[in-house]
Amino acid sequence: MFRLFSGLFILVYLFFGGETAWSQKTCIYVATESESPETEGIYVLEWDAATGTLSAPRRVGETGSLSLLIPAHDFQNFYGITENGKNLVALARDGEGRPDLTLKNNLAEEGGKLAALCLDATQRHLWCLDVGQGELIWVTVLEDGTLGEVVHRQKWDGKTPEGNFEGSLGVWKNGRLYLCDGVTEKIWIYRPDMEKQVLAANEPAVVALEKGETVGKLVFHPQLPWVFGVEPAAGRIFSFRLQNDGGLEKIATVSLSESQPTSAGKNVGDIQLSPDGEYLYVAHGGNDSITVFHVEENGQLKEVMKESSQGEQPLALGMDVSGAALWVANRSGKVVLFQVDEATGALKASGKAYDLPATPLGMVCTEERSLGALEQLEEMTLPKQVPEWESNRTFPWNKYPAGLKSLTASEQVQTIILARVKATTMQHLRKVVAMCTMALENPIQKENAHFLRLLAESAIFQQAISVLDHLEGLSEKDLKNMRPILETLGRDLNLKKALEWNPTSPAGNIYYARLLSFLSQVSDSKEASTENILKHLNTGIENCTGNDAVMNALLASALVLRGTLTAQKDMETALKDLERAATLNPAIQEKVWQTRMSWYLAAQKLDQALKELDEEIAKVEKEGEDESGQSLGDLKRLKIFVYDEQKEYEKALVLVRELLQENPDEEELQLSELQLLMSLQRTEECIQAVSKLLDKNPLNANYYFLRAKLYHLEENWEKALEDWNKTLLFSPGNKEAQTLKWFTLVKLNRTEEAVAEVEKLLKLDPKNFALAMQLASIYLEAKQYARVAEQLDKVEKDFDLESLLRTVTEPAPKPEKEAPKENEDELPGLEDTEAELSEDALQNALLLYEMRANFRLLAGKQKESIADYEKVLALAPENEVALNNLAWILGTSPEDSLRNAERAIALGTKVCELTQYANPGYLSTLAAAYAEKGDFEKALEWIQKALEIAEKNQDETLDALKKEKAAYEKKEPFREKMEDYRY
Repeated sequence: MFRLFSGLFILVYLFFGGETAWSQKTCIYVATESESPETEGIYVLEWDAATGTLSAPRRVGETGSLSLLIPAHDFQNFYGITENGKNLVALARDGEGRPDLTLKNNLAEEGGKLAALCLDATQRHLWCLDVGQGELIWVTVLEDGTLGEVVHRQKWDGKTPEGNFEGSLGVWKNGRLYLCDGVTEKIWIYRPDMEKQVLAANEPAVVALEKGETVGKLVFHPQLPWVFGVEPAAGRIFSFRLQNDGGLEKIATVSLSESQPTSAGKNVGDIQLSPDGEYLYVAHGGNDSITVFHVEENGQLKEVMKESSQGEQPLALGMDVSGAALWVANRSGKVVLFQVDEATGALKASGKAYDLPATPLGMVCTEERSLGALEQLEEMTLPKQVPEWESNRTFPWNKYPAGLKSLTASEQVQTIILARVKATTMQHLRKVVAMCTMALENPIQKENAHFLRLLAESAIFQQAISVLDHLEGLSEKDLKNMRPILETLGRDLNLKKALEWNPTSPAGNIYYARLLSFLSQVSDSKEASTENILKHLNTGIENCTGNDAVMNALLASALVLRGTLTAQKDMETALKDLERAATLNPAIQEKVWQTRMSWYLAAQKLDQALKELDEEIAKVEKEGEDESGQSLGDLKRLKIFVYDEQKEYEKALVLVRELLQENPDEEELQLSELQLLMSLQRTEECIQAVSKLLDKNPLNANYYFLRAKLYHLEENWEKALEDWNKTLLFSPGNKEAQTLKWFTLVKLNRTEEAVAEVEKLLKLDPKNFALAMQLASIYLEAKQYARVAEQLDKVEKDFDLESLLRTVTEPAPKPEKEAPKENEDELPGLEDTEAELSEDALQNALLLYEMRANFRLLAGKQKESIADYEKVLALAPENEVALNNLAWILGTSPEDSLRNAERAIALGTKVCELTQYANPGYLSTLAAAYAEKGDFEKALEWIQKALEIAEKNQDETLDALKKEKAAYEKKEPFREKMEDYRY
């Protein structure tokens, strides 16, 4: 039986041996201009907050001079305008995560002068201002970050005869586009119409400014409705209130004091808001300084301080995501780092600076970080774990531990005790451990050794608690990034030292086991093995002999971890550990319950999970929710999940709709309802559910994509086409949507439109094999079989697949090896090898030959089909479809000259072996081969096995198999000729 185929980074590290624990790196990209090609381009400086180092600037690729540079949200792609204003460029970070940038593609603007740039929230639409032509340009951004087509050009009223421009473009969260023009004294506001791809004038369309006032740049507060604008020439800062209709109401004006215009006629070079929006930093070009303003609750600005920019004419400002550092790029080329006071926003020159060999034009600081990373742990304020002494003396940390050497034994102990009491940071605790260790090495402390070890252990365990609690909140991705840290934490936290002092220590063993459990998630090292973790847990649990709250909490944490590690093998014992943990520490009862539920779900004990869920829901409904207990809504959501796992979709749907009555606008619940409706195959209700989601999210490409698929199932081709178009509007690079749109056009008898779209893309990318094959598929769907055959032959020729086939079937002879020269050993293993074939080319050839072979088979052209199946097998000898279909033709063809029983048996046997004799269609092929040979006993044996498997699986081929069996019972070979396609 024949078969058809289905055709600047912030990184986090921990070094407990150094001055600071966590290393935080920021990349500062600076766009520059230069008269020399050797020095023009984009420079990057790397700042390590932990070590305090600022790397020397270096160029990050041959990018040329850019007058403007903006990042995408992920800081992997960047967009810029060339210094001459003629090209819009897309750049990308190095694929290995390095800060280097490479040019991806560019759009040329002949006769224009590009001057401003911004991306929308989806990162799929980019707007650019051409002041030479007086146009706003709308460009799509593809999924890979490259620039797509210019989809719209719109005349802009601000064009000046000279093409001068001093301003910017920006998009706020309300979706509106703000165009600031410092020449024509206006701020235009537009509403991007994503469907029609035009910029409609907002109402109001223009921000009212007083005569003589201009705004060159706007910055938006991250949370509050405050917007700040700068007037570069006059040195004024405006505060605006953002209105619901997108308009801006001016509420205050601040004039910068002691400013003199620069040679470029500017007082202000740049403005920068802190990440939390609390402080505004303004670069004075006129007096070479930075002014700091506090943003008041009413949006007013209050001056905090003024600081020298440490260079001439500051032009660009940049700030790291934590708000702890500000960079200033001066016209002189000097880039300076300032430290920012967290409490006051005040600046302090760090002494870190570098001179660029070119003039800075703009700056971007990358803000990418590991979510939930352990940050600034060194300076963490720790909870007091011992009572304060009566003395209020501060401890001289800089003197110790070295200062212990000059003290007597008694003075050493007294000093260490004071240090332990005064320790408030991780650094302090580490110094306490170092002091204890130093004292223990001194023979004079023999009598105090036990006490000093206890003191050191208390500091070690306090460090461990702080670190482990932070690790608890990290994602799997963050833990993977921290693998090198986790591998050394046991030593760096001194946990191993504590275990050397006391191998049976309950706290030491349990904390070390918890640490190893985090390491086990990212490493398969022997130390982090389950056996080793359990060894330390068991030792700790056996030696937890106290009965106070601290010891009970410690023991409870160990029992939960041990239960988690053993639940899969022995859930009954693990559940006892959980019950004991909850008894010892009532504060973790919720965590214990959640852990138990997760075990049930992982083990697919769904009935038990439902039973406990119902008990908990009844308890909460009777007693009410409290701060430490379960939320009724969360319990019902978990019950929905369990029902879904049981495929009880109707029951789950009832619960979802019950919750939706209480929370009608909750998108997560609406998505759950949609998923359940899809599982129930209630397509019309699915469409209604997606439409509700789109009412609230009219720019969501995924929802349009889903609704288009639903319309496709309903064969509502007109509606499907509308949604494919909207999907591609908001997600231009969605290849699946593009393909399904073409097939929808075919269903609407608009085949030539689909063909025209594919051909247009092929002209832009003539070497795109997938597009060329897509064209053949469109012809096939449209039943234009002659065009299918023509296109497939054309693809073979255009992509020179025959040459690839010859390389495989007729490899070039290897050159004879020369005899080794005298006194020269012949090196083994250095034989010539055949050139490796391109994997892409190989897959392309397989796809073409297999599709064409199947097409020819269904068209009744069996001889040509055989030739193509042979080509497939030359490239992939174990291709199941080719093995089976070729065997089928050789065993069943009506043409005597094409049949070959022996080869059909060989091919049929091979494909059955590859599939463990489990595919009824392949068994049918083997039966037909034996029938062609005249061995009807074997033919009946194999067809009977095929029937048994098909009946068990309710295979759709059952009737065909019975028809074949009837022929063999009559001792007649089976004959079949396919003529579905005629061309």
